[in-house]
Amino acid sequence: MTDLFTPTATVADDTAPTGYGSCEDRPAPPDPARILDLSWGIARTGTLVAALELDVFSLIAAGTRTVPALAESTGTNERAMGLLTGALNALGLLVRQRDGGYRLPADSAAFLVRGAPNYLGDLRHMHRVINFPLWPRLTEAVRGDRPFDDLFGDDGSRVWEQVTPYLDQLGGAAAPWLAQALREAAPGLPAEPSLLDAGCGSGGYTRALARLLNARAVGLDRPDVAKLAAEQTEAAGLSEKVTFRGGELRELDWGTSYDLALLSNLLHGYSENEALSLLRRARAALRPGGTVAVFEFVPDVERPMDNPVAGFFSLQMLLTSEGSGYALDEYQGWLREAGFTKVAARRCPAGPQTLITAVVPETA
Repeated sequence: MTDLFTPTATVADDTAPTGYGSCEDRPAPPDPARILDLSWGIARTGTLVAALELDVFSLIAAGTRTVPALAESTGTNERAMGLLTGALNALGLLVRQRDGGYRLPADSAAFLVRGAPNYLGDLRHMHRVINFPLWPRLTEAVRGDRPFDDLFGDDGSRVWEQVTPYLDQLGGAAAPWLAQALREAAPGLPAEPSLLDAGCGSGGYTRALARLLNARAVGLDRPDVAKLAAEQTEAAGLSEKVTFRGGELRELDWGTSYDLALLSNLLHGYSENEALSLLRRARAALRPGGTVAVFEFVPDVERPMDNPVAGFFSLQMLLTSEGSGYALDEYQGWLREAGFTKVAARRCPAGPQTLITAVVPETA
């Protein structure tokens, strides 16, 4: 009996599509592995979040390497901890040793150990308070084209105090590149430029750019978030160079005559008309020749898989705001409509964001 699943060059295939002369040339049947892998995405995220909430990576870094010791240190069930560490090993976030203990691979050690300079572990809050409750409702959001939880509206304050520390951590790796890119985009910056950070969150970029650019900076955000930013800035010893003001961005006085205005991870939360309005406010806050910097998740329409996170962000905004992950040509059009010139863009190599800069004309 002929094995229909074993290619052979001796059996003609009269039913093969044009271009396929034999079973040997026939393409392999579709494989569901990629689809099945995608379907377990929530399990991967849930495993990582649980490990971060239990501080598993920090404990292993400190020498607590075995499942019984980890269970004792975390106050968890030993069998369940064995299942969790096994899943982390399958994901490559832990490496199991021959003696049954675990060690950290380089990326887990760099980004998931509490207290490490590049710690990203507060991402657990983003998923716990936003993504886990909302993403299962995406079908309803697509049908209704409306957010279930407008995090950029009046009721959004309750989550930002938890989420903004992670956003600061995420920005830490990008800040040196961003500072250099801003110097190149604004070569006439004074030795001690003035910086406005609109929608500053808990001030991660504000503080980093104040140091890297030797800038005097003002950050604007919701009152509760601005208070948190001020506390962290005082702890960092930067209160003399960095100040914060709290209020609704669309109502606050932004001030005038700044050299730089940064709008980072902000405009995606607003409708097109509101995004344009905020850019107009940024222009009014800048001196002639001043530079605006929009640092955003910008999907690549032609090559979406080059930056898939930016593509997902449009759906995130569908669930949580009136905004979207806007395309580059939309930002370029708004900047020109707001009165800016010399619009330029470059992709950040340290993350999924794109820097878009533009300049206020020297003369009207």
